Amino acid sequence: MKKLLVFIVVSFMLFFSATAFAAYVWFDFNGDQVADTDFSLLPGGTFGTDIYLSGIGQTSSDAIYAMGFDFLFDPAQVSVISKNVNISIWAFQPVADDSVPGRISFMAGSKLGGPVTGDNVLLASLGFDCLGAGSSFFETERSSTGGGFYGGPGDLADNMTWGRAQINQVVPIPGAIWLLGSGLLGLVTIRRRRAKV
Repeated sequence: MKKLLVFIVVSFMLFFSATAFAAYVWFDFNGDQVADTDFSLLPGGTFGTDIYLSGIGQTSSDAIYAMGFDFLFDPAQVSVISKNVNISIWAFQPVADDSVPGRISFMAGSKLGGPVTGDNVLLASLGFDCLGAGSSFFETERSSTGGGFYGGPGDLADNMTWGRAQINQVVPIPGAIWLLGSGLLGLVTIRRRRAKV
């Protein structure tokens, strides 16, 4: 009985120590601070996304003190028009390097202004032009230069859930089809009126 009790307590401690820092990065396309995994728009338009971090603990011992991550996208589908970091937490603004097509690297291990804890922490905001119809994905991952999210428990990058969202660029219905449809509707209406007379 004593061994069973010890086993349960140890299992309980291991489970919660493994899940206590279940941080995750996510996207918000419409400004409601709710994670979005799917977004649709028309080619030729502009749109933005905010990148958030949640689940990083509530005390300074669980906090994040430095971070760096990469944002990936399909450069054939969207082009970047703006890159802004949340300077209220990133005291030393990281370089948002987009020299590699399809990747924006937010400086690895960039020191924060102080410990960051809690949920819905805004990391960065990005703006895009939609280039053409089709689907692509936005993704985040550990920085290609080796950075992650560093805090009380060390590097959290391996235990994190990295954001991923599908971007659907809808093919617009050409104006000619709308014109043809309204013309046919007009002809049907005229024919029905003549049939009544």
